[in-house]
Amino acid sequence: ATLPQKHKHQNNKNATNIAYAISITECDPRKRSGKFLLDGAAILKHSIHLNSVQTLESASIYNYTMIAFVYDDNSSNGSPTSTTNGTTHGTTNANNNATNHLKTNNCVSQLQSLGYHVTHYTKLPVPLQEIQNEWYRERVQKGGCCQEKEFLKLYSYTLIQYPIVVHLDVDSLILKPLDDLFNVMLLTSSSTSSLSSGAQRRTSNALKEQQEELLRKIKPMWYNNSHMVGVSQSLVSNATSTKSTSTSSSTITSIDAFFTRDYNMITPSHFYRSGKSIQQVGVQGGFLVIKPSMDVYQDYQQLIRYGNYTSNNGWGDLGYGKFYGGVTVQGLVGYYYAELYNNNNREKNHGDGTAMELHRCHYNQMVDNPYQEKDGISYCRTNQSLHECPDCRQTSFQDIYSIHFTICQKPWTCMRFSDSKQHHDTNLCSQFHRRWFQIRYSFEQSWQQTINTTTPNKASVVPLPPWRNESDGSIWDPSVRSGYCGNDGRSRIYTPIEFPTDR
Repeated sequence: ATLPQKHKHQNNKNATNIAYAISITECDPRKRSGKFLLDGAAILKHSIHLNSVQTLESASIYNYTMIAFVYDDNSSNGSPTSTTNGTTHGTTNANNNATNHLKTNNCVSQLQSLGYHVTHYTKLPVPLQEIQNEWYRERVQKGGCCQEKEFLKLYSYTLIQYPIVVHLDVDSLILKPLDDLFNVMLLTSSSTSSLSSGAQRRTSNALKEQQEELLRKIKPMWYNNSHMVGVSQSLVSNATSTKSTSTSSSTITSIDAFFTRDYNMITPSHFYRSGKSIQQVGVQGGFLVIKPSMDVYQDYQQLIRYGNYTSNNGWGDLGYGKFYGGVTVQGLVGYYYAELYNNNNREKNHGDGTAMELHRCHYNQMVDNPYQEKDGISYCRTNQSLHECPDCRQTSFQDIYSIHFTICQKPWTCMRFSDSKQHHDTNLCSQFHRRWFQIRYSFEQSWQQTINTTTPNKASVVPLPPWRNESDGSIWDPSVRSGYCGNDGRSRIYTPIEFPTDR
C-alpha cells in the first residue's frame, strides 16, 4: 500500500485529542545511539501523524499530541518540569540546572523541534530508597533493559487531561489508525442516567451492541461472540481459563486499557512440574493504551514501594516476573490488571472497568515464533493446540495496525532480509523495515527538502536492483532501505537524519 502523499490540514478543534507518549531514560545526540533514538522518535511521530485526523486520507477522527518523558538524575529536586515550544514551566534552580544540562546535549531541543511536549523528571514514581523490600530493591536495579528507569512509563497514568494515552517504545510504528480501540474505550452509558427506565434500557442495549461490534472488529485475544475475556491467564492451566465478563448484561463494560502480551519471553507450561514454579505471561511493555487515572498510578506506587515481589514467583508470589523485564513494567502491569484491577475498582467504587489483551499478530506485531521445541516435540507458547496456535509470522501486512522492532531488529541496524517466500518471518521483517524507511522518506519530504542524486535518499527516487547473496542464495532488495544504508543499498552503516537547524 502507498503512503498518503498529501498532508492536508483541516480545522481539528473538535477532534478528540489522544496523547502518545514515549519515555527517554538516556539520550545524548552526540553519540550514534542518541541519534538513532531521535530518528526513532521522529519516524514514530510521523507515522502517528499519517494515521490521524491531520492526514485526511487516513479517515481517522482523532487528533494527537506527542509527549516525551525525559529522565535526568543530575538534579536533586524530583519535581517534573514541562517544556513546550522552548518554554520551561518551573522555577526551581535544581530543575533549571537539569533542563540546562539536557539542552546542552541538544536532546530536548531536538524532541521539541519534532513537536514533542517534553516533561523532565528527576525522580521516578518511587525512588529506590523508598522501596521497602531490600531484595527487590537490589533486583530492580539489574532487571530488563532500563532497570528502575522503566517505571518512567507509569507517568502515562498521570496525564488525566487526556481521555486516552498510548505509550509506545520509540522503535515502534503505527501502520493504521487506532480509532477502533479509542471508540470502544470511549463508549459510556453515563449519559443515559437522565432518561426514563425504558429509554435507558434501549440506549444501553444499543451501546452494548455497538461495543460488541467494535470488539468483533478488533478481535482481541481470547474473545468470542458471547464473552469479553479479561486478562488473567495462567499457563499452568488451560490458556482459555481466563477471568471473563459475560456480555449478557445490558450494561456495557468500561474498557480502561488495552495491551499485548510477550509470549516469547516464557516457557510453555508443559515444561513446569506441578507444585514447583508458577509462570504467568507478562505484558509487552512497548505498547500500552490506557485511560489515565491517578488512582491506578497510586496503586502502582504502593506496589513498588512495598516491593510485593518474591524471588520464587514474582509479583504477588503469583508468577508475574519470571521473565525478562518482569521485575519492572512487564511483570507489574500484567500482575495489576490480571489480579488486582477489577477488585480495586469495586472496593474504591471506580466502577466495573476492565483491561483487555489485544491480539499480538495485529497490534504491537513483533514477528515472534509461537513454538518451542522440547525433546523433539513442538509446543505452542499460548498453550493452545498446534492447530490453533497463532503464528504472527504469517500475518498479512495489510492486517497489522502497529509494529515493534524487537525480533526484526531496529531499522537503523540496516539488517538484510531475504525476500524469499520460504522465510515468512524475514519476509515480514523486510516489509516492516521497508515501511519504516518509506515513512522516513515521507517525513523528510514533509520538510520540503531538496532531494538530489547525491544524497543518501537516491534510492527513494531511483530504485536499486536486487542482488543475490552467494553464501546462501538469498535475494536482497536494497530498496527496502530507501538508500539510507549506503547508496548501493549493501552497506550496514546507517545514515542518521539531518535535522533542520531552524523550524
